[in-house]
Amino acid sequence: MYKKLYKESKYEKYVKEEILMQSSLYRKPYEKDIQQGRKEEKVETVLKFLTKRFGILPDEIRGKIEKLDMINLDIILDKVLEYKDLDDLKKFLH
Repeated sequence: MYKKLYKESKYEKYVKEEILMQSSLYRKPYEKDIQQGRKEEKVETVLKFLTKRFGILPDEIRGKIEKLDMINLDIILDKVLEYKDLDDLKKFLH
């Protein structure tokens, strides 16, 4: 190829990094990690609200909640105060 006759400036280095960071190949793994982190936080929030409402939750219910997608976790958060007992929650989970 060719040999650079000058040292790469800091500006050029940052521009290259910025271009790389904009590429989908670079972003995808980070976006997955961010989404997974958001889901874990939402699961923790749902479990915390339900535990405050109903006391210690059975492992079966905890396991099902941990497997839910974000949409269903949001539904539970929206309805947490409407559930009269754990049976209402179980109906939703089945």
